[in-house]
Amino acid sequence: MKNNNYKPNEFVELINVSIRTLQRWDNEVILKAFRTPTNRRYYTYEQYKENIRKR
Repeated sequence: MKNNNYKPNEFVELINVSIRTLQRWDNEVILKAFRTPTNRRYYTYEQYKENIRKR
């Protein structure tokens, strides 16, 4: 089964925004990132689908 989690640099390519925009959205709780146990951001396929619906 394919991994449905994306690193920020992978996710920005999917949704066509900059890393800074993605970070701002996370800070402003517009598109909140999940966090790994080491506090790294990641995004899910469900977030991708939700973001696509809004555009």
